[in-house]
Amino acid sequence: MIETNYIRGDFWFGSMLMIINRGLGMSLAPLRYNSTPEITLINLVSK
Repeated sequence: MIETNYIRGDFWFGSMLMIINRGLGMSLAPLRYNSTPEITLINLVSK
């Protein structure tokens, strides 16, 4: 939370949507402290 306000979630900038998730990746150790893996499914539907 010190570096940025955009850790995870949906953020609107006018008509542009930015989606940030926690992801799946791991570093050298197979451990994700307090951050469960996440996959985001985005469905695009034409108007």
